[in-house]
Amino acid sequence: MTIEDCYLAGVAVGIVTHPSGSDGNGDFIKVRHCNFEYTQYCISISHTQCRNVLRENCCYNQIYCVLTNNEHGLQQGAVIGPDINGNAGNCMLLFDLSVCPETY
Repeated sequence: MTIEDCYLAGVAVGIVTHPSGSDGNGDFIKVRHCNFEYTQYCISISHTQCRNVLRENCCYNQIYCVLTNNEHGLQQGAVIGPDINGNAGNCMLLFDLSVCPETY
């Protein structure tokens, strides 16, 4: 799935995968050329089947946290995708991450 050329503003979470707690397909999501403003969490990776989330040419402004895996759903998302040419300003946290029990 590719999410491209979006402006996401004034929402609690810009992009979240499976917030209900399900654990189905959600890997290889691409977020390209998106602007996030006035958002609490920009991207929330919440389940184990979500991995390799690409973030490319995205801007983050006036937000609390850019990327999290411990706020929504199962709170077991693997954050291993690249962040290419990201631009963050006026952010409280770039990452709010937890280590999944299965990884150690």
